[in-house]
Amino acid sequence: MITYNESKWLGGSEDSVRYVEGACLSTDTKPTNNIANGSQMIEMDTGKVYFYDQAGGTWREFGGAS
Repeated sequence: MITYNESKWLGGSEDSVRYVEGACLSTDTKPTNNIANGSQMIEMDTGKVYFYDQAGGTWREFGGAS
């Protein structure tokens, strides 16, 4: 289960994206639909931190290989 500490909609109605900060387990599916670039997610069981890459449509591990 993902817990959102912060969630806010950005942009106009057609191009709205949601900025989120949250916590989850590594086995949880992180959201990718309408998520804003730079959104943050922490995996509680691994301690890994992820930032959302909107252009690539994927969560990237902080400090991970580019």
